[in-house]
Order: sequence, then C-alpha cells, then structure tokens
Amino acid sequence: MTEDQPGDAVVFCENCGARKEMKFCQECGQNSRDYNASLVRIIRSVIGEVFEIDSRIAQTVRALFMQPGHLSVEFTRNRRASYSSPIRIYLVTSILYFFVVSLLAIPSGPANPREQFMLADVDIEVQQPQLDMEEMQSVIDKLEPELDRESNRKLQEVLNRPDRAPSKLAVYGLLRGFKEAEISNFTLMLIRSGINIAHTPDMALEQFLENLPLAMLVLLPWLAIVLKLLYCRSGVPLAHHLVFAMHTVSYGFVVLTIWALLDESIEALQWTIDRYLDIAFLVYLFAYGLVALKTVYRQGWWVSVAKLFGTVVLFSLMLGPAIVFVAAITFIQF
Repeated sequence: MTEDQPGDAVVFCENCGARKEMKFCQECGQNSRDYNASLVRIIRSVIGEVFEIDSRIAQTVRALFMQPGHLSVEFTRNRRASYSSPIRIYLVTSILYFFVVSLLAIPSGPANPREQFMLADVDIEVQQPQLDMEEMQSVIDKLEPELDRESNRKLQEVLNRPDRAPSKLAVYGLLRGFKEAEISNFTLMLIRSGINIAHTPDMALEQFLENLPLAMLVLLPWLAIVLKLLYCRSGVPLAHHLVFAMHTVSYGFVVLTIWALLDESIEALQWTIDRYLDIAFLVYLFAYGLVALKTVYRQGWWVSVAKLFGTVVLFSLMLGPAIVFVAAITFIQF
C-alpha cells in the first residue's frame, strides 16, 4: 500500500465520511458534485451528466431499431452499463403510445361526442328492447330513496333522452336487470356506476383509455410465461424472458405509435392506401419478432416461425381478460 504524497489532499465523503478517491463514493455511492459552487458550475455539471446518460439512450435506440433481440442478449450477458434499463425503455415507450392513442381516440371538433352518443338514432339489426315505462318507473321508485340526489338527477337526465339513445337503452337494461334483485350496497355501487357512465359516456371512454396501460400488468407477465412455456428446454430464467418481453413490447409500442399517427394522417388526407399500410406494418412486426426470437433463443428459422405463431396465439388468449380487467376498474371508478 502506497502512502499519500506530501501535499495531496485527502477527500472524504460528506455523506458517510468514508475516504473518496473517485467521482463516486465507494461506500454510499454519492457523487462528488458540490452544490455550494456557483450556479453556472452546477448547471455545467448537471448538463454533462445528462448528456453522458443520453449516450446510453442513443445506443439503446440504435440497438432496439437495428438489431432485434440484441438488447436482451446483452442483458443476459450482464453487459448492461451501455444501455438504458428495460423498465425505463418500457415506461417511456408505453407512456408515449397510450398518450397518442388517447389523443386520437377522443373525437375533437365542433360536434360534442357526448351529444353524439346520447342522441344518435342507432339502427341496429338486432331487435331493440321495448321501453316499458311502467316497469322502469317501478324500479326507479324502488331505487330513488336509496340513491343520492346527484345520482337521481343524472338518472332523470338519461331517461329524458330519445328512446333509441344508446345511453337510455343501457340504463333501461341495467335497471331491468335489478328489478327483482335485493338492493344491497354492492348493487347500489353497480347502479351508480352504470348511471354515471351512461350520463357521461365520453368521460368513461377517456377514463378507460387512461386505465388501459393497467392491462399490461396482466399481459407483460403473461407474455414472459408464454415464452417460458415455449422455450422450457432452453434453461432461460423467467426474469430473462420478462426482459425480452419488455424489449419487444417496447419496440412494438414505438411501431404502433408511428402506425397510429400515419393512419390518422392518411385518413385526414383521404388517401386509399391505408389497407396496404396496415399490411406492411403487420408484416414488419412479424419479421421483427421473428428475428428477435431467433437472435435471443438461437433456434432454427422454421422453429422460430412456429414458436412465434404459438406466442401470438397464446398471448391473444389473455387480451380479452385484460380488457375486461381494465373495464371493471373503469366501471368501479365511476
């Protein structure tokens, strides 16, 4: 062990008191930035660290777009320092995608979507239920003392809409379903939620879209489990399947975001190539997934094709339950 040269200043960490010889304390990890310096110096230091981190983002984006599966391979080899974490990539891309979807899904313009929903004279081939006002009034009289004033007000506003308004038909079906039911606290909660959704369907749609990312709490682990089942002999840990799922789904979010924006632009321009564009995007996503599987799991092309189809089929089985899960949460919130 060498002794310090005369005149060398020994630096100690202000946070834990340990001797510090590098940019970060080896004991607690605190960096050596001094916030007691001038504002210009602090800003320069922060900007330097931000761009140092952004260099990882550039490498991550390059690998994600140009080398399908490469990020997952690097992660399994414990070569992670040069790339952003899978969770960070997933959060950024998912927030971007669901934000764009929410913007495009909610109609804008002079026509109020709520009025369109309430007043639309919908011609549906299936037979519409007849509105038996006496039957409905008996249920309303039964519910009125149990509901609060605001819920009763909203109910009356819905019932004053045209007979063929979808919101009125929905409330009628809801009330008729509880005609013989005992009015419990749970029943009242369901009825209040149904009335609120029928009263402001556009807000319900907006809330549903805001809750849609919650579906990934079901779908992302399920995708990892599907991969584990299909590659059970590979010996790959479930955590690595989950990392691959996050990388692949993250790239899917990027492509779907571009797809949605292009579709909206093409629809605005009234071009007739939207069908071909959809096919092109589907083929591209399939090709990307195939190359990613081949790169990560190192199996033959035909085996990878078969397992990609199996992954899509098994993953699709959980789409319905995931959407129901989000719809139930949205319903309860109303």
